[in-house]
Amino acid sequence: MTEKYGSLQEILGRAVEYIQSADFQGAKEQIQLAFAIDVNAPQIHNLLGIMFELKNDEAVAMRHYRAAANLDGTYRPALANLYRLGEFGRKKNSIDYGLDVLSLKQRMENSK
Repeated sequence: MTEKYGSLQEILGRAVEYIQSADFQGAKEQIQLAFAIDVNAPQIHNLLGIMFELKNDEAVAMRHYRAAANLDGTYRPALANLYRLGEFGRKKNSIDYGLDVLSLKQRMENSK
């Protein structure tokens, strides 16, 4: 399982780089690769939320943050982004990309 998540982390890392440089097409391609590895990874929906938020589509961003939180109710980056996006006067520089946080599924697999 470590290899699977290692490659997922690499793909998501590239997606973050594309998002940060506003290359949303490149990010979308990496996210599609990530979905092929694990459709239930909350990190993927968190990054989609960030991408749509940066594109000023906050309604879609909120849906993806909620999807990430529904996949793993303990995934803090999505919860933080969901909370932050709902706040008045929020700051985009506090976006949590969540790459350093394992999902509940990953934590459970690592504890075996």
